[in-house]
Amino acid sequence: MQTRITEDEMRAAARQLSKHERGRAALRQLDQLLRAGEFDLDLLDQRAFLTLLGGAWMGHRAQVCEVVTEITAAT
Repeated sequence: MQTRITEDEMRAAARQLSKHERGRAALRQLDQLLRAGEFDLDLLDQRAFLTLLGGAWMGHRAQVCEVVTEITAAT
């Protein structure tokens, strides 16, 4: 996980996402998530979150959804 991210890099990332509707939708969802104030994760949880997101992006979306459903139902 990248640990030093500049404001210019964040702006470039947001501009990239804003080029298409799916990216804009993702930006809006990220904005809502962050503004809700409930997304303050420690380092281990950040890595776990990114692992699940990465798994979904690598073609394992269904498996990630199954695992998330299973684990959240058990807790």
